[in-house]
Amino acid sequence: MPAARSELLPRVSADVAYSRRSFHSFIITDNQARDPSQYDAWMINAPSDSRLPGGGDYPITLYTPTAAAAAIPAQNYITWETDFGPARTSYWQGVDFTINARVRQGLTLQFGTNTGRKIDDTCATVVKIDSPDPRDCRLTPPYQTTVRGLASYTIPRVDVLTSATLPAFAGTHFKLAGAKHRRPAAP
Repeated sequence: MPAARSELLPRVSADVAYSRRSFHSFIITDNQARDPSQYDAWMINAPSDSRLPGGGDYPITLYTPTAAAAAIPAQNYITWETDFGPARTSYWQGVDFTINARVRQGLTLQFGTNTGRKIDDTCATVVKIDSPDPRDCRLTPPYQTTVRGLASYTIPRVDVLTSATLPAFAGTHFKLAGAKHRRPAAP
């Protein structure tokens, strides 16, 4: 994890760090009573809409179990995902920025932000496990930003430490292509 720390002013510092966390050893549940050949494919057309890729109006293939396959009870087997092919690509990456200030007379302030996202790609094995449907095998959500902060103060005459925190919360989603963003709904 590359990181850098620098003193901005006396008693004030900034930290910047890049993180990447990889995830491995996934297990899956395979219904051994069903395989990809036991699905019927059918198509629908996406509506024409400028918000859809290419403006919409393209075919979407959907899969449903055949009547014979639907009548067979499930025989679930839990195993390693790599029994069906290469391991999935799954990782989180992001950038963390924090400012720390140790102000005089026992006051400490901290503010930080983190922007990152998780990538999950199961395209190499998803069509080999039960359903032949490859849709959503690569999940690439937008970058998400969280904000956090804290303040603490020691009351000198009674030597009591008081503090307040602003916990991390779901922030604004950014797209790298531009300044488009959306604010989350209020809880």
